[in-house]
Amino acid sequence: IIGGGPSIREVFGIPNGKYSDIGDYFKPIHNRHIIGVNNAYKLGNWIDILFFGDGKWYRENKVTVKDFPGLLVSCSAEFEKSKIIKYVPRDNKHKRGISTKKGKISWNRNSGAAAVNLAYHLGAKTIFLLGFDMDYGANGFTHWFGSYAGDGQFSEVVPPFKTHLKGFTQICADAKKLGLEILNISPSSRIKEYPKITLEQALKWKQ
Repeated sequence: IIGGGPSIREVFGIPNGKYSDIGDYFKPIHNRHIIGVNNAYKLGNWIDILFFGDGKWYRENKVTVKDFPGLLVSCSAEFEKSKIIKYVPRDNKHKRGISTKKGKISWNRNSGAAAVNLAYHLGAKTIFLLGFDMDYGANGFTHWFGSYAGDGQFSEVVPPFKTHLKGFTQICADAKKLGLEILNISPSSRIKEYPKITLEQALKWKQ
């Protein structure tokens, strides 16, 4: 699962400031099953699924998202009747963690965390997290593409990292019960619940 954290640049050796046409840096994982969260869909057609939980994000990116050839999935209720986006409803009785109810996911108030639940329903036994930092990068950016305010610009909005972190504790507890392995390839991640490994280790990982 590819999130938005700036550590992705470190993991794949992407130069600072470069944003467009960086998909080639990700060649080591082009043949893997990939869920891209939010802006990750811009990395290339090798992304299998674009997942987003924020309708506002979709409306702001609708023009370019329409050309994405993969599967579009959202847990935002505004897409319940959409013919373009696969709607997966939120489990309001299990708001944090991993919902085991068929066709429902725990929102966790975070698209990346909700994507973990989606991967579980798709049959994943081992999930690797990329760009799940929940922190600022060394260059002061909140995301590998700069910020949602615009490429290479600092965001004036304080990121809700504390809120996002809360869901991962319950996800970890649920994952253990379900026999789901979650590994973090985000070296500077503030998520403490999952073992941190390198990209090289992930590529050689055996379930």
